[in-house]
Amino acid sequence: MTPDPNRPCRSHRQQPQQQHHTHTIRTGAAGLRQALLLTVLSVAPSISTALTLQQAETIALQADPLVASYQAESRAHGDTSIADNTLPDPKLRLGMFNLPLDTFSTTQEPTTQLRVGVQQAFPRGDVLELKQRQSQWLARSLAAQAQDASLQLLRDLRET
Repeated sequence: MTPDPNRPCRSHRQQPQQQHHTHTIRTGAAGLRQALLLTVLSVAPSISTALTLQQAETIALQADPLVASYQAESRAHGDTSIADNTLPDPKLRLGMFNLPLDTFSTTQEPTTQLRVGVQQAFPRGDVLELKQRQSQWLARSLAAQAQDASLQLLRDLRET
């Protein structure tokens, strides 16, 4: 939906004494971020006391979905890194061989066998440790992306 260029936005209609400026609408993460900033700035005139820059920054950082998603992915990779350095679950194996199907008696035939076993996989070399390191680096990378996104958001808020 494109806004009407001849019609001022809602925040400017309510405050006619404010200077009008045009808002461009972008798509994707940048557009979502801009919409969030405009929402924070449009709410500011309706509040009885004006928002300080620090309050606006706090509101924008808490409401930004991009930063929240990077932080959630970072936590998820951090949690999986713990599991990556553990052995796979052991498997219990049960089996019956040469069981007579007419009587189901285990003593009728001397070739009837009952097998019970436990199977455990042991990966070669340092595979588990390397998988753990990989997950830890992914977690750090996503944490850095979250930090970068929050700094970009603060920069955009201060320029607006």
